[in-house]
Amino acid sequence: MGNEGGSKSSSKKSKIKANWIKLTDNEKQGVISYTKKYIDQANNNKFKSEKFLQTVFTYLSKEISDNIIKYLNSFYSEIKAKRLLQKEQDIEIVDIMTLTQILIKSYLDSDENIYYHKSIVLILYDMINGELFSHEKNKYNLNIDIIIKIFNFIILIYFNKYAKKSSTLNFNSKEIFTKEFNSNIKEFILCNILNKYELTQDDFNIKITTDQLSQFIEKKLFALDGFIISYFSTTLFNLEQDANNENLASFPIFNEPPSTLSIYKFFFYCLSNTIISSKHYAFKLYDCKINGYNLSNLVYSFLGFTGPIIILVQHHDKTSDDFITFGMFINSNFKECFSNFCGDDLSHILIVGDKMDILKTVGDDHEHYCYISSKNQKFQKMQPGIGMGYSHGQFRFWLDANELFSKSYFGKYDDVYEEGSPFEEMEEKLEICNLEVFGFGDDDTLKDLIKKQERDQVIIDKMKKVDKSAFANNEFDREMFLTKSFSHRQVVDERARNDLEKKDNKE
Repeated sequence: MGNEGGSKSSSKKSKIKANWIKLTDNEKQGVISYTKKYIDQANNNKFKSEKFLQTVFTYLSKEISDNIIKYLNSFYSEIKAKRLLQKEQDIEIVDIMTLTQILIKSYLDSDENIYYHKSIVLILYDMINGELFSHEKNKYNLNIDIIIKIFNFIILIYFNKYAKKSSTLNFNSKEIFTKEFNSNIKEFILCNILNKYELTQDDFNIKITTDQLSQFIEKKLFALDGFIISYFSTTLFNLEQDANNENLASFPIFNEPPSTLSIYKFFFYCLSNTIISSKHYAFKLYDCKINGYNLSNLVYSFLGFTGPIIILVQHHDKTSDDFITFGMFINSNFKECFSNFCGDDLSHILIVGDKMDILKTVGDDHEHYCYISSKNQKFQKMQPGIGMGYSHGQFRFWLDANELFSKSYFGKYDDVYEEGSPFEEMEEKLEICNLEVFGFGDDDTLKDLIKKQERDQVIIDKMKKVDKSAFANNEFDREMFLTKSFSHRQVVDERARNDLEKKDNKE
């Protein structure tokens, strides 16, 4: 394989003709270093292309391997390079660098008009089909099965990234990407492309166009291409062991998996939010299933946290007998309000169902982004709870601290955030099954979090020594410390279990 395993003359000839490769010297050296592990010294220094493709393209390796020669020849023909591959065994370092150039550089290379600003999803689509511009030739009828495979490949990159942080996890693609999982991914893609919260039977047979897929990625999955490019850069430039690369290739890895929604939907939400997609960690700060259904405690869990947060709500929808997750993203300036408001214009309402929506700030109301109050305050008319959006004296999205299960609701409109709701009703009473809070940050945020939790523990220890009767006039603290709170939690957990059992029986 060139100077790394093939004939010197072949390498020299390839190098002279490879003027389309615009990698830096360090990047080229990285590719050469990475490919060394695929040189079969016992077999005349042949390049083990099959092993290389299996490692780099993981879940897509078979589809890529079947058509990689056709694809590369299609590329060489387009750029009028005098290079023609006959079989996979002919692959040399110049071809690996060509793939690297296409996957990492062409997206942002204005001189390379072939894939400039084209999503990496479309590039992979072409590679699987073995032809440059196949996504254009089939622009009115993309193969949904190929799209699902590409999305699964991207999900697996994230799962593997998470597994590397864990000593116990090991993901097997055959176990993950079952028929049911693929069906869920298909529904997710179609709901977002068709802009529907719920699909009809006819929707499953609709033809997807290149423009629809591109708009979905551009408008909702803002960080997707950067995430994939980061993966290929880390792999092909041999940066796995480079400590500096972590700063370039960061993406939030949760310390505990979410319980209000599936991991892949959590991943897609991170891709949709450019503020958090470059963070290193997603810290679970609170989970009602574990910590109790007390909004006062939930608020205390994130007050003082130095990074942005999301509050996720899992709602049981009686109409569809399904669970819907939505929530609040508060970027900064979250604090006890009592009578004022907090947050900033980067805060938003999020819906993470089969259709994912980010409802951003609009209009002229620059005051009522968010309201947070953990408990009753004397001489204050405002009720305790967490609210997002505001119109005519009422919150758009409200979690009630006094009566969480009877007075919490979600509305369609307000004067602060974009219109949108997964419900038909103008205002939907929430059937809350679970609440959890995630905070996003980096190493410094982690240090601040540890300090905060140490301070909180001191306060908790002091509170445990106080006579319970001192809280008799405070419903939140009484619910937190007395037996009633635990029995109430059991009732909610029981209700959630019953709903799940009914759903399982129906299926």
